[in-house]
Amino acid sequence: MGNALLNGLSGLLAAERAIATTSHNIANANTEGYSRQSVTNVSRPGEQRGAYFEGTGVRTASIQRVHDNLVESRLQTVSSEYHRIESLSQLTGRINTLFVEENTGLNAAQVDFFNALEDAANNPHAQATAEHVIATAETMASRMNFVEGQLKTLQADLTFSIKSDVAAINELSAGIYALNQQIAAGSTNQSGNPPSDLLDQRDSLLNELSSYVSIRPLPRNDMGIDVATTNGVPLVTIAGPATLSVANDSADPERMSFIINTGVGSRPVSEPTGGSLGGLLEFNRDVLDQTRSELGQLAAGLAFAVNDAYEEIDPATAGDPTTRTEFFDQSLSIPVGNAANQGTANATVSLLDPSVTTTSPYLMTYDGSGYTVTRLSDNIQVTGGANIVMDGISFTASGAAVAGDSFLIKPFAGVAETIKVKDVNPVDLATMVGATAQQYLPVSQSMADIRDSLIFNAGEVTLSEQYAAMVAGVGSATRSAEVQLQSMASILESTQSSHDQMSGVSLDEEAANLIKYQQAYEASARVMVASGTMFDTLIAAMNRA
Repeated sequence: MGNALLNGLSGLLAAERAIATTSHNIANANTEGYSRQSVTNVSRPGEQRGAYFEGTGVRTASIQRVHDNLVESRLQTVSSEYHRIESLSQLTGRINTLFVEENTGLNAAQVDFFNALEDAANNPHAQATAEHVIATAETMASRMNFVEGQLKTLQADLTFSIKSDVAAINELSAGIYALNQQIAAGSTNQSGNPPSDLLDQRDSLLNELSSYVSIRPLPRNDMGIDVATTNGVPLVTIAGPATLSVANDSADPERMSFIINTGVGSRPVSEPTGGSLGGLLEFNRDVLDQTRSELGQLAAGLAFAVNDAYEEIDPATAGDPTTRTEFFDQSLSIPVGNAANQGTANATVSLLDPSVTTTSPYLMTYDGSGYTVTRLSDNIQVTGGANIVMDGISFTASGAAVAGDSFLIKPFAGVAETIKVKDVNPVDLATMVGATAQQYLPVSQSMADIRDSLIFNAGEVTLSEQYAAMVAGVGSATRSAEVQLQSMASILESTQSSHDQMSGVSLDEEAANLIKYQQAYEASARVMVASGTMFDTLIAAMNRA
C-alpha cells in the first residue's frame, strides 16, 4: 500500500515534468534556433519482497534536446558556402549593372569618337569636324573616368563591409565564450546534464558565425566549444575569445591584412575563408582588381595608340622625336613601396607596347646588387639593373635602395580615371598629317584606323574586341555566381529542412503528447486517491478492532 502511494506520486511527478517540457516546446515552436526537448523516464529500482521484487515507480532520468551534431555541422558548412556565394553574387551584380548601363554610354562614346575621326579624315581641313573629334574624345574620356570612379566607390564600400563583418565575428565569438562559461557551470550544477536552452543559444551563435566565415567547432570535455576558422585562425578558446582586426596591407594598401589577438599577444594570420567575409575578400582579389586593371589596360592602350598616330610629321623632319605631340594625357599607376622599406628608392613605370601587356600585378624587389621584377600571376621573373623591361612595360628604380626593399606595381589599376584630352588645337588637328606606309595622310585618318587595329593580346585583338571581352568577362562572372547561388539556396533549404524535421517542434505531435501526459497524470492521481482510500479503510478497521 505504501509502495502504491509512492508509485502514484512518482508517476504524478514524472507526468508533471513531461507536461512542463511539452508546454515549453509549444511555447517555443516559433523560436528561431530552438530544439525540441524530450523527457526520458526510467523505472526506479524494485524492492525485494521475499522471493520477488516489488516496483517502486518511475523517475525522470533527463530532459534533453533532440539534436544531431552531424546535421548541425552540415548546416553550418552549407550556410557558410551560401553566404560566400551570396556576397560574390551581389557584388559582381553591381559591377555587371554598372557595365550594362555604361555599355551603351561608354561603347557609344567610342563609336562616336571613331566616327568623328572618319568624318575628319573625309574633310581633313574642316575645323568643325576637328572640333567634333575633340568633343567626342572628351566625352569618351569622361565616361571612362566615371566608370573607374564607380569602381573606386565600390572598393570603399567593400572595405567598410569587410570591417563590419570582422566586428560581427568578434561580437559572436565573445557571445559563444560567455555561453561556454554558463553551460559549463550549468552542467556541473545538474550533475552532468547540460542546459538545453543554453546549448540552443550557442548553436544559434555558431550558425550565425558560420554565415560570416567558415568555422570548425571543437568540443571540449567541459561541454565548452573551441572555435577556429577552417584555415586555422582561433576565434574562441578556453582562455577566452580572440579579437580579429584588419589593417591596410603594408605591401598593398588596397588589400586587407588580418591580425589576431588571443589575449597573450597579436600575430598576423592568413585571410579568413568562406562566409560573407570570404566572399568579400574573394571578390576584391579576383573580380574587382581584375576589372579595374582591364579597364585601365583598355584606356592605356587606346591612349597609346591614338598618341602614336597623333604625330605632326613633315617629310623634312620625319622620324624626329621632337615633333611628336600627344592627343591624350594618361599615366600608369604609381608603384607602391612596401611600408617596411628601409631605403629611399622610388620606382616608376611607363608603357612601351600595349600589345604584349597583361593585367597581372608585379613585384619589383632589390636584393642588394640588382632588381627583380616578378609577374605575380605566374611568378615569372626578369632580373637586371635599375631599369627592367617586361611585358611591354619599363620598370625603373631610382634612389638608394636597401636589400629587401620592394615595390608593388599594378600598372593599369586606376588608369581609366586619369585619361583626358590634352589641350589640342582643332586648327592643328585639321592641318597635321601622319606617316602611314610612306604616304602622308591626314592624322585623323591614322587615328581612325585604330578602330580596326590589332593593338592588344600580341597583335590579335582590336580595341572594340578587347572592350567586348571585358564586359563579357564581368557578365560571365555574374551569371556563374547567380547559378551557384541558386544551387546553394536549394541545398541550404534542404539542409535546414532536415534539421527542422529532427529538432523542430511539431505542434500536432506536442498536442498528442500533452493528451498522453495529461492522462498519465490523471491516472497517477487516481492511484494516489485509491491508496489514500485503502489507507483510510485500514485505519478505520484497526480502530474498530
